[in-house]
Amino acid sequence: MKKKEFAPGDKVLLFNSSFKFFGLGKLRSKWEGPFTVVISSPQGAVTLQSSEGTLFMVNGHRLKLYLEPFDSGVVDEIRFIQLPTY
Repeated sequence: MKKKEFAPGDKVLLFNSSFKFFGLGKLRSKWEGPFTVVISSPQGAVTLQSSEGTLFMVNGHRLKLYLEPFDSGVVDEIRFIQLPTY
């Protein structure tokens, strides 16, 4: 198993192990978040902060890095050339 290391300030997603398929829909994600890493211990415990500001501690094996969507605001423009018809 690959060791996961998180640094303070990283955004992470938390795996919801108590997720039930029945009644909530099969296509719903089992991952919650993003949360911000506050403290990461070498033993694997990670202290997270939610968007509301609450702190809680979880096992690092239940986390994965959150990659924020990239939105540059620039849209590429593709121009088509009108070919002559014969």
